[in-house]
Amino acid sequence: LCPLVRDRFPAIVEDFYRQILQHEGTRRILQGPEQVERLKGTLIQWLSEAFLGPHDAAYYERRSRIGLVHVRVGLPQAYVFTAMAHIQLHLQSAIQEKIQEQPERLRQALAALVKILNLDLALIAGSYHEAEKYRDLVEFAPEMIHSVDREGRFVRVNKTEETRLGYSHEEFLSKRLEDLVPPED
Repeated sequence: LCPLVRDRFPAIVEDFYRQILQHEGTRRILQGPEQVERLKGTLIQWLSEAFLGPHDAAYYERRSRIGLVHVRVGLPQAYVFTAMAHIQLHLQSAIQEKIQEQPERLRQALAALVKILNLDLALIAGSYHEAEKYRDLVEFAPEMIHSVDREGRFVRVNKTEETRLGYSHEEFLSKRLEDLVPPED
């Protein structure tokens, strides 16, 4: 498939970012034009790898890491599915334009496209599932578990810690670790 779609990658990526930058939720996640340009390059690389392979363990790990990044930055999973559908439509059009006169080849190419994109979508979605399991494990652990930023402000606090120390989640987020732990400790 790569020869059928490779020349369209830059246009697909430009349209993709033009579309997603129209959404406030996406704009809040992205941190300026430099990051968008880096991400455009990453998306072109992602497309190339999807079509060129090899689809081995390293490929699986790279795709899973993409999902973990999406989870870490707080990108809702629905955005991933919508983005994949957007890319798929572009790729389908590119394939159809080039081999529309060959119905059997067109059918096979479109079927292969769906398999490739579904594989990647499954790998990325799997990262969301794993992150959710981990969050649940931490959230409901019998131990008090929290994370703080570099300034010592609470970023995350599990239910056990909230219950034992008697603060709401919002109260924790307004506190620093030193507010709860004496400096000598």
